[in-house]
Amino acid sequence: MINLSDSLLGSITVHNIKTKTKPYRDTALADIYIGRPSSRLKLRGSVLANPYVMKNYSDDERLRVCKEYTQDLVKSLETQEGPLWAEIERLVSLVKAGAKIRMFCYCNPKLCHGDSLALTVYRLAEDFSIAEVVKELNSMFPA
Repeated sequence: MINLSDSLLGSITVHNIKTKTKPYRDTALADIYIGRPSSRLKLRGSVLANPYVMKNYSDDERLRVCKEYTQDLVKSLETQEGPLWAEIERLVSLVKAGAKIRMFCYCNPKLCHGDSLALTVYRLAEDFSIAEVVKELNSMFPA
């Protein structure tokens, strides 16, 4: 599980939606679903969802879809445009304000697109430059 926190900032963690714990009674907490629409769980799709669908459940396929999502994330960071960028900016401001964000998807604890997303939000909240974040994201999935 990705767990990024600092005493001066909030935190951002990635969790499995199937094992979702009860919400904290803490007013600084934000629970965010980051998956595609789910009629079974009555969840609307998120702008943060990974649009790349796994063809099978192999580790290689999981790596492929997470890498493709991360490439989209990098493009969003570089252009600083679009709905994904707008949501990243919103989450960064929440973390800077001390919010404790829990992002929920189906993958965790396995490799998840939320890992790249959490790292991005947290690094930007720490005032890393876009170039530094892009470099770190690219190092997660070398060519």
